[in-house]
Formats: sequence, structure tokens, C-alpha cells
Amino acid sequence: MSSLSETLALLREHARPSELAGMARFGMDVQRRLGVSVPELRRIAKTLGRDHALAQALWECGIPDAQILAAHIAEPQHFTSRQMDSWVKDMHSWDVCDQACSNAFARSPLGWRKVHAWSGRREEFVRRAAFALLAALVVHDKAATDAQFIAADLARRERAAGAAAPIEPVAPTTIALKSTRSLPLGGSSSRMRNSASCAAHSAAEAL
Repeated sequence: MSSLSETLALLREHARPSELAGMARFGMDVQRRLGVSVPELRRIAKTLGRDHALAQALWECGIPDAQILAAHIAEPQHFTSRQMDSWVKDMHSWDVCDQACSNAFARSPLGWRKVHAWSGRREEFVRRAAFALLAALVVHDKAATDAQFIAADLARRERAAGAAAPIEPVAPTTIALKSTRSLPLGGSSSRMRNSASCAAHSAAEAL
């Protein structure tokens, strides 16, 4: 098990301060950010393995790179409802939000419940998390039906409209969900998920 200090030291070894200006142009919050690339974060996560306690410590430090790493090493089955709410309140950048939803929350048994709960909230990134999480579930929840996704998205839209919060900016997970909704409503779940996965991958690589 790696300690928080050891893991942060490892992240700092791969810092890229020269990339921060470019990240800022893509709308990412660069305050306290180290500029570690996502492929490098994935490599570090693979080395560390799943460690929910370390993930929580990394998230609480507030460094965006550390929070993305936390999403990769968290153990989704160990999330409590309160912990997920705490994480989403600490989000200050769309990429952190999307990474947490795709790599951690979508694999939690509480994922569908949080789509409903967060979609009616007024906070920008809490509301965005509902959308990003639903988009991630398109890819990860292979047991869900098309009808379940359509019903969840319609309910999310209704609750979001009532919250009167800003519309989510277009980003990889947004593009992914939109790609599925362009298919016929009778399309298979596998086709929807394949389309979403490809769209999300292409958009992420563009960043």
C-alpha cells in the first residue's frame, strides 16, 4: 500500500507545468493542477491498484490530478451515498467530474440513484455529474435496457429544467450521450454503447 505522501511525490515527478495554459484553454481548472497527462495517470493507477482509502485521501487533497487518479483507484462497491455526495461537491473542473463519473461512480451500485438525485441540484458540477454519470452508464451498465436510459434521461432533463442551472458545456461525455440519442429509439443497447464509447474516446483523445 502506498502512502498519500509517496503518491503525491510520484505525481509531482510527472508534472507538466508547461501544459497548464493549454489545459486552461479547454476550460479545465488549473488551480493547483500539476499537468500530469491522463495516460500517465492511468499508468500510475495500474501500478497502485485499487485502494479506496488512498483514493479518498487523494480526493481530499484537492489537486485535480490527484482527484483523477483517485477515480481510477477507488473501489466503486465501497462508495457510500454520503461519500459520493462529498466527492461531487468538491468538483471544480469538468474533466475531474467526467473522470470520476466514468471510472468510479458508474461502477457503483448507487450510480442510477445518483443520476436522479443530482439532476435536480443547482450546483454546476453536481448537476453536470448527473449528466456525465448517465453517459458513463450507457457504456458500463450492459444489463440496462434502452428504455431505462431514455426514461432516466427524460427525468433528468425535467429535474434539471426545474433547477434553472446553466446548461452543461459540451465535453467528451456529453458528446458520447448525444451520439446515442441520434440512433433510432429501437436500436440495440450494444449499438448505443459502441457508439458512445467511440465518441467518448475520440473526443478525449482530441484533448
